[in-house]
Amino acid sequence: MRSTIRWINCLLMATCVCFGSATLQQAHAQQKPNPLPERVPAKQDREPKGLAGVGLTAEQVNASIDKGAAFLWNWIKENDLKGNRVFGNDTQHLICSLALVHAGAHKKFPDFDAALRDLLGRVKPETLSDRTYNVGLLCMLVESYGDPTFYPVMQRAARLLFEGQGPKGTWDYVPMIKPEVLADPDDDQPLRVAGGFPLDGTGIAAPWQRTTTWESQHDKDNSVTQYALLGLHSASRSGIKLPDEVWKRNLDTTRQRQTKDGGFNYESGGAAAYGSMTAAGICAMALDRFELGEKDVNNDEGIERGLGWLAQKFTVDKNPESSQYHFYYLYSLERVGRILDTEFIGEHEWYPLGAKYLVTSQFPDGHWESKSDNQYPRLPASFALLFLTRATPSLNVAHERGGNGTLRTGVKAAPGQRLYVILDASGSMIDMMGDKRKFDIARGAVDTIIQGMPDNSQVGLRVYGHRKNSLQPGADQDTELLIPFGPLNKKTFSAKTAQLRARGKTPLALSLTEAQKDLSGAAKANGDPLTVILLTDGGEDTFPRQDPLKAAREFAKLPNVHFYIVGFDVASRPDWITQLQSMAKLANGMFLPAAEGDTLIKSMKSAVYMTPDTYVVSQDGKPIIDKGEFGSTVQLPEGKYNIKATYAGRSFDKDFWINTNSMTAVIFDAAKVKTPPATMPAR
Repeated sequence: MRSTIRWINCLLMATCVCFGSATLQQAHAQQKPNPLPERVPAKQDREPKGLAGVGLTAEQVNASIDKGAAFLWNWIKENDLKGNRVFGNDTQHLICSLALVHAGAHKKFPDFDAALRDLLGRVKPETLSDRTYNVGLLCMLVESYGDPTFYPVMQRAARLLFEGQGPKGTWDYVPMIKPEVLADPDDDQPLRVAGGFPLDGTGIAAPWQRTTTWESQHDKDNSVTQYALLGLHSASRSGIKLPDEVWKRNLDTTRQRQTKDGGFNYESGGAAAYGSMTAAGICAMALDRFELGEKDVNNDEGIERGLGWLAQKFTVDKNPESSQYHFYYLYSLERVGRILDTEFIGEHEWYPLGAKYLVTSQFPDGHWESKSDNQYPRLPASFALLFLTRATPSLNVAHERGGNGTLRTGVKAAPGQRLYVILDASGSMIDMMGDKRKFDIARGAVDTIIQGMPDNSQVGLRVYGHRKNSLQPGADQDTELLIPFGPLNKKTFSAKTAQLRARGKTPLALSLTEAQKDLSGAAKANGDPLTVILLTDGGEDTFPRQDPLKAAREFAKLPNVHFYIVGFDVASRPDWITQLQSMAKLANGMFLPAAEGDTLIKSMKSAVYMTPDTYVVSQDGKPIIDKGEFGSTVQLPEGKYNIKATYAGRSFDKDFWINTNSMTAVIFDAAKVKTPPATMPAR
């Protein structure tokens, strides 16, 4: 099957073939034309009967949703994710994710939530296939998932849609946007706030300004355009302000494309209308009018004519006036009802009727079939779940006031899964620190980090000074790749480090040079970052003295490497501090001082997990939280706050807002921290 979410291309071909038939045209010419549908208002003076009116209960619908979600996720795992394939490798996984989130699967299936967070953390909107469809879905997914941690990816996706709109206000499948256009102006900030709207009238976002020319983009059909509009509407709901021209251009073209009988087809107003595209046209006009500030979007001739067409042709067991894409139509129908905030399309109570069809047509294992479309199980299940969960948010949602909201803190980089350690086992590590030797503390800190890493991590370990004491020949060259970089075996790692003893010298330059050779292949293997930690309690002491600064400069040539030097108990030697700081700077890395055992583990975690020290939240200068841990979620009364975090001896702070029953995320990205100055004091 072709890469689907381009569902409507095939439908257009079928429509053209059908209406290109001379015989069929003659038959239509002999028939009396049907009277044009009357305009139908969205708000009906009717009393909804609800699910009971079709013999259903809420429990039956919820059971169908649960069964469908379980089927969909299990099917993806069993068919898509075998052989180490990752979630997101199929073009349909985004709409599946949207459906699963609305079905609550991220709260029921931890493996789905983990896979989804991984996908949202690495997805690049500009590389998605069926781009406009999937970029629109990505915006909807981030909004629906509700974690502002991923708002930066929504911002990038929305920028692509914004810049990719054609001069007539519609979208092509693959807008041609230069990557630099999508760059986030705040992308170089280590500490960022996502979510939270000012409640005092300050900080209102200015509308985006377009940088691409209208002529550089192309216009296309109503199908792909509706997903661009839905994505931009999600971005707008999430605080991104777009200029009115975006919505006005589309509204004007959508009105021009409406057929004489009130419906819509794939693109031109001259062809015959059908159900899914009529629903798309209605929703486009409603979204455009809402974003242009209309208080009552339903009071519109075009929308009422479209509703008249849908009411006259209404059915839930097929796509009206089409032989294809039945389930796609059902989700389109759901959007009409939800966006217009109506339970009726004419005299038809759309949700109970559609729910009855889906509940009764569901197979015992939870899947649905779309025989007319010959689609894989993913799409019918996704569309069915989106309908049953009434997934589309209504337009007019009142913002609650006076309650608590949520602050979620996190780090952008996932816990390091590729780690290479250079461990100091020189003679000075024999010294006692409290009741333990420094080397035992250092070895224990490394082992603590290793044991906390995911089982699918890759690690390597180089040790120096462990085989020869400082008086033995060869001590100046005593560095060994103890564990070659590869898949992590925690038992093997612990067993090998347990046998180590601190004995000799500190050949920093040679160890860095050899480490560069060890990692030359691993650093280039893929785009995943590789964390390198040099843990030492001193500077170069070989004879003749080698140049660790030169080695550090060469080490900087390795791609995709995050390099940290952890200086353990070096506060009494300013010369060593200066040397280690200079090495870190030349290697494009960072120096993390650690004065004692507890600080050592904290510095190691900062390097591997890229996590700051504890944060402080204050309001009006008064501390509210003084030892918050990044990765935590806390409740705070609505209002304005300040958060301050410390990383590698430097402080970062941001103001943020908490809104009632909403989440604000504060995200720290250690990769954006510039190399600290050489004068940074040790702690």
